[in-house]
Amino acid sequence: MVILSIIIPTYNRCDYLVETLSSIHAQEGVSGQIEILVIDNASSDDTAKMVADFQDEIKFPLRYINEPRNGLHYCRHTGAKTAYGKILVYIDDDIIADPRWLVSYLTAYKDPQTMAVGGRVLPIWEAKPEDWVSQMPSDYLSLLDYGDQVRPIMKREGINGCNYSVRREVLFQVGGFHPDSFADPKFRWLRGDGEAGLTKKIRASGGKVMYVPDALVWHKITPERLTPEYFRRRGRAHGIENAFTFSRRWRCSLWSIGILIFSGTLLSNWHHSRRWINKEHSVRRLQAEIQSLRYQTIAEYGLRLMRDPTLRNHVTRKTYLEPEDECI
Repeated sequence: MVILSIIIPTYNRCDYLVETLSSIHAQEGVSGQIEILVIDNASSDDTAKMVADFQDEIKFPLRYINEPRNGLHYCRHTGAKTAYGKILVYIDDDIIADPRWLVSYLTAYKDPQTMAVGGRVLPIWEAKPEDWVSQMPSDYLSLLDYGDQVRPIMKREGINGCNYSVRREVLFQVGGFHPDSFADPKFRWLRGDGEAGLTKKIRASGGKVMYVPDALVWHKITPERLTPEYFRRRGRAHGIENAFTFSRRWRCSLWSIGILIFSGTLLSNWHHSRRWINKEHSVRRLQAEIQSLRYQTIAEYGLRLMRDPTLRNHVTRKTYLEPEDECI
């Protein structure tokens, strides 16, 4: 009987993906309880061929599924719908799993009250980071470390989507993932709060969400992610996520849209002024610039909601599990 279904959304990262699969092959303490699903979001590299070649080498059943619709949540849901396991384990295509990673997940789910579990995510630096990187938000690099103790996730905490697990039945009961990243930049305003939204729904339903540090993976951090421009882009993406969460909660009401525009503009200008206050301190200036871009994006999101009914329909959809009411 399959217990854990490992779901790996991927897009044009064939060279990284083979190392991720190798680290799963090296898992200790698990045998026929595991399956692996590679969900290819219409890659143009050799992903399909690499997975086909790897199927004869890996000790766990490995399936390749092509998902042509652009968007991470489509891959996540396609994986969930085709998985055989009772527990879904989501990872990115650029992580290396600790040999005891899956055993730690199996242990955590022995508690029937546990509905979702996340693990620690530590960095593999592909280039030496400059000192200022350590003063940037760690979640912008998809890193997570809440310490060495197993404990529940607190209200304002989250689980990183590159090392996230959930009971399959619970995923469908609460309506699945919200939208996350899109490979095509033209869809960037359709971004949502992804696994953060799912975690909130599970907690709201009374489910227990746990942090398990021994469910450990290492995340490869490329040199491109260690630049100010990358953090600026992440600040903008964070603004879209924040605006989506707020707008969805209040069903895109006129007053909520007004709050996005007013507060986003006000706070963007405030942080923009901090850039000049800290003009002699490069790190603080960059921090202020990132926050200014974040709130500027929130205000822009509100303006788009006012004039774009398609975006409003996207934000207020009951679920993103079903294709009947697609808007892209």
